Amino acid sequence: MLLHRSNLLLASLLSLSFTLPVVAAPAAKVNDATIPDQEVDQILKSNPALAQNPQGRQFVINTLVNNELLYQKAKTQRLDNDAEVKTAIDAATRQILINAAIARYVRENPISDAAVRQRYNQLVQNMPKEEYRIRHIMVKTQDEANDLIRRLQRNKKAFATLAAQSLDTGTAGKGGELGWVAPNFLLPEIAAEVIKLKPGQIGGPIQTPQGWDVIEVMEQRTAKAPRFDEAKDQVRAQLQQEAIQKYLVELRNQAKVTLSDAAAPQNVPAKTPAASTPAATNPSSWDR
Repeated sequence: MLLHRSNLLLASLLSLSFTLPVVAAPAAKVNDATIPDQEVDQILKSNPALAQNPQGRQFVINTLVNNELLYQKAKTQRLDNDAEVKTAIDAATRQILINAAIARYVRENPISDAAVRQRYNQLVQNMPKEEYRIRHIMVKTQDEANDLIRRLQRNKKAFATLAAQSLDTGTAGKGGELGWVAPNFLLPEIAAEVIKLKPGQIGGPIQTPQGWDVIEVMEQRTAKAPRFDEAKDQVRAQLQQEAIQKYLVELRNQAKVTLSDAAAPQNVPAKTPAASTPAATNPSSWDR
């Protein structure tokens, strides 16, 4: 029995409905602009804490809607023609391109696993045998340092209180503590005193370029190297940073760079544009 032509057409349409791609609805629409659902997913993926929040998705959508409203308002006000805005846009574009150039160099010049293993072995081989947990107080004069030592000899428990007045503002609020550190990462004059002291002993006064130091060795332990799998990411980051520095030297050598008289001559910028990476050379900074 033959089907009616209208039934055949209906059957054809029904079969097509199962093969046509499904176009996802946008997360939101703001006037003529759409906010793709994929953009919301990408933000949530990069922020796990927000993704786990029951209100996280709605928060992201509302934020994107507000941003789009402000963007559209800025366009209608022709703020993109404002001189200060143009400068800010140029600076942002410049930084994006700098970051992209570094990212491409890192991507095209990956650090091999063999290089990471070799550097790790070198670091472990050169590790000091002992490391110390120390604290210090820095003052301006030798007389002040001698006075501190006399007071600490009477009452060692006063160290943290006295350290609040230290010239070293980075440790003053932590009772003067420097944490665990290997002697070869200290100033030579400080290191020489540290290795002579036993835990609980006070040392000084020690003259440094910054002032006069009084120190206490709080604890001492045998330095223990982290396992390769614990340290490899930091070691790789160090090698990448060194590679970027070398790349910058090559770029400078290929370019004509003229410095003003006020600028100190240098071969490598003091800091690369890339984000700073943790130092892998100090075993005390490695995870234990």
